[in-house]
Amino acid sequence: MQQFKDNDSLSEIDEFSQNDCRIFSAFQYLMSNINLQEFSRMLNKAKTKGVKPLDLFRIVFIQPFVDLDNVHQLMRSGLNQNVKCGKDTIYRFLNNLAIPGRKIHQSSFVQVIKLVNNYRRTMDSSTNPTTPACFILDDTLLPKTGKAIEKIGMVYGHISSTNKLGIKELVSGLWDSSMFLPIDFSLHHEPRKGQSRGMRKKDIEKHYSKSTSAHSSSYGRLKELNVSKIEVGIKMLLRFLKLHVECGYVFADSWFTCHKLMQAVKDLSKTFKRDFDYIGLIKMNINSRLS
Repeated sequence: MQQFKDNDSLSEIDEFSQNDCRIFSAFQYLMSNINLQEFSRMLNKAKTKGVKPLDLFRIVFIQPFVDLDNVHQLMRSGLNQNVKCGKDTIYRFLNNLAIPGRKIHQSSFVQVIKLVNNYRRTMDSSTNPTTPACFILDDTLLPKTGKAIEKIGMVYGHISSTNKLGIKELVSGLWDSSMFLPIDFSLHHEPRKGQSRGMRKKDIEKHYSKSTSAHSSSYGRLKELNVSKIEVGIKMLLRFLKLHVECGYVFADSWFTCHKLMQAVKDLSKTFKRDFDYIGLIKMNINSRLS
């Protein structure tokens, strides 16, 4: 895990940001070529009444590209004139447990990486990455302040070496030396904390809770809360390999480096007939041997 989160060098970002035409051209290319109808088929099963789900998805999809962090900022910006619904409609859409978020995320990842590769072919070949792509696994702490948040608990922060109120997030992504594309994520409790999650009984009783059908797409996320990050990380790698995206390495920090993960990388490399290896720091007291 990165010990210092501040970035000292932003020269590449600054150089790109100063070229407004380059940013607009890349964004215009993305929006005109991405197939939103593919998402429509997934969304229509989750929402059948009211505002069309694809229209709501477009609103949510474009927010990060126009520097809007949430719905509140969207409704207070000049773009709200183009939004034909209220904020509550958008919030209900985001909270719809039937929406297959993981499938939509992975579908968008596949589309974007294909578009990026096609876009690169039209640019100067010297700017294209020359190193193999890396599948990255990393976790981070999501600190919170509200004790009534659903499934919240005390988790250990490796940087501060203290327990904080929040939840752990496991993220996987693809890095090809020029860009990072997120692939998947999962949320996790601290396994040492048990059922109480390090909180008092009266605080747990105040937690927000909502019944979730075992057939809904969100049920899998809830089940992952108490599953080892190593196990979930291996499943993320398996799903990634099924997308048939080129990858040369699996990279993670010392916390993830263990026999189970390294053996899984070796086995999956053979199963999918892909030539990739594991890169990561190793703990000094580890005693592991791959078969």
